[in-house]
Amino acid sequence: MLPCQCTQLGSVSTRIIHWTRARVVSAQYSQPSSYSWKVLVASATARPRPKPRRIDPLPSCRTYSSSSPDNRRKRSPKPKETILSLDDLLSTNPNPALTSATRPPRAAADGIESPICISGQVVELLPSLEDIYASTRRSRKTAEDKDHPLPSPPPPRATPKQKTAARMTPLQRQIREFEEAYPDCVLLVRVGEFYELYDHNATEYGHLLGLKMGQKSFSGKTIPFTGFPIRQLDRHLETLVGRHHLKVALCEQFQDEGSARTFRRSVHRIITPGTLIDEQFLDQTENNWLLAVTTDLTSHSLGLSWLDLSTGDFFTQETTYESFPNDLTRIRPREIIVNSNLRNEPSHPVLQTIQNLGPFVVSFEDMRSAAQLALHNEHPILNETTEAQLGFDRASLAAFTNREQSACLVILRYIHHTQMGRRPFIQQPILWEDSALVKMDRNTIQALELVRTLRDSSRIGSLLHYLDHTKTKAGSRLLANWLNMVEFFTQDTHLIYEMDALLSECRDAQRAVQKLSLGQCNDPQDLISIRITLEALQRIKARMSDKIQTVQAQLQYPVPGMVRTMTDSIHEMDHLCELIRNVVDESIIGHEGDQGYGFINASVSPELNELHAKLSDLKQQKKQLLEKWKTHLGGVRPFEIKSSFGYRHVVEMRSTIAAEKLRELVDQQVLDVSHADQRRTKVRYQVPILTNLLDSIERLEFQIVQQERSILSATRAEILEDSAEILANCQTMAQLDVLLCFAKLALQHSYVRPQLNGSNLTRIRRGRHPVVEQALQQQHHQHFVDNDCHVGEDNGQRIWLITGPNMGGKSTFLRQNAILTIMAQMGSFIPVESAELGIVDRVFSRLGGADNLANAQSTFMVEMTETASILQQATPNSLVIMDEVGRGTATLDGCAIAFATLHHLYHVNKCRTLFATHYHELADMAARWQGETLDGVACYQTVLQDASNGHSQPYLVGNHEGEQQEQQQQQSQLPRFVYAHKVIPGVCRQSHGIHVARLAALREVRRE
Repeated sequence: MLPCQCTQLGSVSTRIIHWTRARVVSAQYSQPSSYSWKVLVASATARPRPKPRRIDPLPSCRTYSSSSPDNRRKRSPKPKETILSLDDLLSTNPNPALTSATRPPRAAADGIESPICISGQVVELLPSLEDIYASTRRSRKTAEDKDHPLPSPPPPRATPKQKTAARMTPLQRQIREFEEAYPDCVLLVRVGEFYELYDHNATEYGHLLGLKMGQKSFSGKTIPFTGFPIRQLDRHLETLVGRHHLKVALCEQFQDEGSARTFRRSVHRIITPGTLIDEQFLDQTENNWLLAVTTDLTSHSLGLSWLDLSTGDFFTQETTYESFPNDLTRIRPREIIVNSNLRNEPSHPVLQTIQNLGPFVVSFEDMRSAAQLALHNEHPILNETTEAQLGFDRASLAAFTNREQSACLVILRYIHHTQMGRRPFIQQPILWEDSALVKMDRNTIQALELVRTLRDSSRIGSLLHYLDHTKTKAGSRLLANWLNMVEFFTQDTHLIYEMDALLSECRDAQRAVQKLSLGQCNDPQDLISIRITLEALQRIKARMSDKIQTVQAQLQYPVPGMVRTMTDSIHEMDHLCELIRNVVDESIIGHEGDQGYGFINASVSPELNELHAKLSDLKQQKKQLLEKWKTHLGGVRPFEIKSSFGYRHVVEMRSTIAAEKLRELVDQQVLDVSHADQRRTKVRYQVPILTNLLDSIERLEFQIVQQERSILSATRAEILEDSAEILANCQTMAQLDVLLCFAKLALQHSYVRPQLNGSNLTRIRRGRHPVVEQALQQQHHQHFVDNDCHVGEDNGQRIWLITGPNMGGKSTFLRQNAILTIMAQMGSFIPVESAELGIVDRVFSRLGGADNLANAQSTFMVEMTETASILQQATPNSLVIMDEVGRGTATLDGCAIAFATLHHLYHVNKCRTLFATHYHELADMAARWQGETLDGVACYQTVLQDASNGHSQPYLVGNHEGEQQEQQQQQSQLPRFVYAHKVIPGVCRQSHGIHVARLAALREVRRE
């Protein structure tokens, strides 16, 4: 029984015999959220008290009658209880002094509330918890209260979740916390030399990685489990992030100071498709863009910001919903961040566009406007990072619009979250201005196969792949965005190949600097890459300066200002090269037996030099000891040194003869060993002297690793102080690489420099398709048929209406002239005999066709939508190529649509147009339409040449000899043709579709 506190109440003595907590319901005496103590009141003169029983925690007072003498003489089964609330007590109290809302007077003796008498019953009011504690403190001052102290309040009951957590091991508790903190990530937990997956992560993703499933017991509970060695991390990250586009939370372990057996774990980094840094599967030739899209409900504008974390390149722009598909096709991000409010709005235009152009990895994040983000206080990257580390002035963001600022801040916040507070080097955001560029919509980019082929969406076979002869990774990335003139380098072939050899030595220093800024500084190869690149750039600067001086002295040809500016912009950084050369011992790197340390020159630190000397002595002792054992035991490899679970550095013997010799030496007390483990085919022994020696070697190796990491960190900090100059040199290197790339192409394939002007003229003489020409030469040893194109204002022919048979070369001719225009405005020489080109503001194309089932659009509907978009946006300075407009419907309807499009391009858009069609009636309609003649429409055709003289043989397809004979007989009765692929004036009245069908081995259908 609990100790009791007695209080004399008139003729009745009350005793507190049980405590319980309950919430007070009367707001007149206590707050609803507080707690009070309930008391059970009983007669002091009653017979021996019954055993205290638990009282239900009801928010009320309990009363017992004390006026009847029978209650003192009889042991009633249970005293009568009356449950009343405090409000009921006050409302039924006969004492007028107690009917008010004031609190009853407090007893001065012990601080307990005075009792209330109601109809001969004694009621004890519930004192508040504060009163109980106050009374307890006062009662401790008296000797009587010290003998009978009040009991302490019982501890609160633990929740089921708390009980479960209390039974968990530290590792299990950490796993549970990380899974709750990162529910949308695959959790990889570092345990020793392995990364492990548990519970649902193991069952859901283990089979994707090809891992065997196991079971692990935690506190008596078995959960699914799998894992892999840390050396396989890149391979499995490629599967999860690169192939399946998942997010991975990488949880690393760190040893607590002062404890060799206790580890703490924390999520070191969140790896997403858009935040790759140094992973092996990262494409070194392309940017890995992370795109943020911010929406504005008050307008039709969008804020875009895209960042390559591996290089620090940062861009932003404001766009519209209509232009967003084209922007998305141009940027080609690996991951897109959108507002979390759109998660439940799948029909939103932004999500619809992403879905239609995908697949893209979409991340939903909370977004607010720039004003709500509090530009200088909200974000740690802006608030805590120095401008030297950040790479740009914070105030530069103020020049952008609110939507552009919001998109930039969303990117920065996301990077801060995924990198766990580490601050990468990010270059100043560049405002993307479409007015300075040739605009192309996504259909044009895809139809012309500028960056991906239509057949298999591969980079190989695209224009970008054909033009990419760069030597550096940064140059490959820059080629997709910027190309400029090459004439200076084409004047000196020797200079081109000399610069090409120097650029071949350069490495990806741009990404190496970014790895250093993110703390990935354990690999000395990054420092070596920076040094080699900087030294090569110094030699390039010296060679370019000599060339410029020679040309200027001899007045051979003018030196472009860009070449001079580019040469002068290379920073001299000999001090960093000398620093890296002194710190890193490059002779150790890459050698067989590399143990993960020893890359730092020992001479840079006396402590490190001393540790290496001690380690060398211990290794010499180990060598002597092992030689002694071999002498005693005989044989070339009589034993091996291994470690196993429960044993460290044991001697393993597989030879029975060697084991018998060892036992003899032990019996003779020549060697001191103890039996450690017995297996079926091998025996393990523990040698104290060897174990102690190897333990000492491991401790020294650990100290060396720590010293080397400290030196690397100091070197890293010194390099990052000049990171802005290093990245500027890398940018110059990339520009030079692209220029040399175009110069080599021009020399190898006899390209010609085009003449660019501000007219609306396209005059190309003997032009060739650069990609198709190389494919024909390499695969079929055939020559490409060149063609002329002359559209524009000088001859009045703004539109070429091209007719011809299937496979006659119409589509190739259209693509060829669009690509030559793009290459010229990029700054490249082009495969022509001569070219005069007026600069175009946009290139439009309507080529090929495919349906869009996701938006319930047929192939014909998609083509009509693309055609309407061209007619709405084309200007007199645009170039439009259109192929077979109006196909896919009835002949009359298709012909009407095609002529209406042609009529609109002629009268409204007034742009240069190449219009290919099978509706040869359009030529007649253009010549006379309701008394009007479209004089600016010129008719051209591709034709078939007669090959009946035997110079060309038809292609036979058949599974059996009889089928081939039947085809040969059928084709012998028809005239033989060969495709000339030549565009000449005129109108082709026949499409020769039946001839193409026969070439495809389509069977004949005869009717008798």
